Amino acid sequence: MKKHIDRSPCNNRSTMPKKSQIAFYWHKNVYDYFNYEMDWGEPSCWACGIWNENCPDLENPKADIKDTFEFWNKHNYLERCHIIPSSHGGCNCEANLVILCKECHKASPDTKSPITFQTWVKNRDSWFQLNTLKLTQVSKELAFELGKYDYKIMFSEEFKEYFFKNAIPVGGKFALSTRIACLIEFKEQISEIQLEKIYEEYDKKNKLNL
Repeated sequence: MKKHIDRSPCNNRSTMPKKSQIAFYWHKNVYDYFNYEMDWGEPSCWACGIWNENCPDLENPKADIKDTFEFWNKHNYLERCHIIPSSHGGCNCEANLVILCKECHKASPDTKSPITFQTWVKNRDSWFQLNTLKLTQVSKELAFELGKYDYKIMFSEEFKEYFFKNAIPVGGKFALSTRIACLIEFKEQISEIQLEKIYEEYDKKNKLNL
């Protein structure tokens, strides 16, 4: 009998389960198989950990387990991803599916080996690490040295307001080069005193969230 990566027998399921069903299936052992610690009320990618800050978390402490997992169906930036692709004979059982963001879904390996897929998920860099590498490369292309404090600026409300007033999305997305270009322009227009205030506000906000 064919078995999945978690050694469960295959039921040869033909229809795709919902994200809520996949999350519920793995909720007791997602760390054992994918090395990922999950807050099930805060849906995120199982590989890079990215979440959608525009879609609020489930904050109702009295929510039952059904409501918690149904909440995953509302997060459209997350996708159902086969461990073994259907083109290689993979089934639609929950045990052959994980939940990834769109970018990780595209980047994931499509082979017959569930171990290869599992290894990839476990070793995938976090979204912050991946984004940092990309931003560093784009910064070099714009002859700009990205400093560690620049991330504090990019997360500030002042920069976000400037960015959305001055940046233009192409194909529904903002290019990283646009973000860095706006950062350069933003820093040229504000004083050192204003920068210090942004740094202080960032540190204060993140200290409260610890």
